Amino acid sequence: MDDEPPRTFAELHSAAVQENSPGALLDRVVAPAASKPRRSRRLSDALLLAFHHASDQGDLDVAWRLLVLAEVAHERAPRADIGERRRSVEPLVAAYERLWELRHPEASVEERGNLTELI
Repeated sequence: MDDEPPRTFAELHSAAVQENSPGALLDRVVAPAASKPRRSRRLSDALLLAFHHASDQGDLDVAWRLLVLAEVAHERAPRADIGERRRSVEPLVAAYERLWELRHPEASVEERGNLTELI
């Protein structure tokens, strides 16, 4: 009868070792994750996240460089339609606005409002 659980200490130990072997653990942890499709960000989105992190840290030179790279990656990425392109460029525009505001803290709210009216 193979369905009966092991009874001796040696049998229990052997079963535990097999169940908790690195391969068995890997199968229990990685296999479910591998079966799900991995969601990956677009390169431009990952660069924008890095831009915001650099901005939060106050490193505006690095933030500006990341923003330029995000724009290059955005331009190279294929787009399905013009509506998607407009939606996908909005975070990039917002990032440029944030960088401008961080570089010009002396600008008043009215001045910023006038700039957005020009756009």
